[in-house]
Amino acid sequence: MNVPLHLAHTRGGTSANVIFGLLALGLCGLCTFQFKSQADMREKIEKMSIEKGTVTAEREAALREGQAWKAEVTLLNDKLVHSESIQKTNALTLSILAQQLKAVSSMTNQISKMAAQRDEWKKVFEEQRQITVQATEATKRLKEDADAKIAEASKIAGDNAKIANKYAADYKELADAFEKFRAQAQAQAKPSK
Repeated sequence: MNVPLHLAHTRGGTSANVIFGLLALGLCGLCTFQFKSQADMREKIEKMSIEKGTVTAEREAALREGQAWKAEVTLLNDKLVHSESIQKTNALTLSILAQQLKAVSSMTNQISKMAAQRDEWKKVFEEQRQITVQATEATKRLKEDADAKIAEASKIAGDNAKIANKYAADYKELADAFEKFRAQAQAQAKPSK
């Protein structure tokens, strides 16, 4: 004997109730999956936020170090200007001493000492210039590393937002399909007059 679907009963409920129950279980499973996915995404975002904070702190430390090196370079440049002034003065003194050398041979030793001091100063200033060049290069590398890490963190955050939007769209589509199916089931469950 054929019984219409809206009149069919099973022990404990109608077929529509069974289907509704299965759909409810499926929706619960989907919600659980979505909740886990969002928890994983929140964890990744939190880790990226911590990493971004670390990178920002490293960058700020590098900038502070760069400012310290810049101040040291300025100081060395001031010393260089001062030493060039001293060197000009020394050159004038050497000229005067060279003229006096003809008259006084005892001044030869003093002129040699002044020339040696000038050479030592040149050596010291060359060493300081090399240190300044190395510091500038190190600061540049640190800034490039910080910028690369920040760009990578921004890309990961954008990718995670796209994934979250896709899950939201899939969830809405499933909910709409469920509502449509439920409406059909209710329409079939109503007895015809």
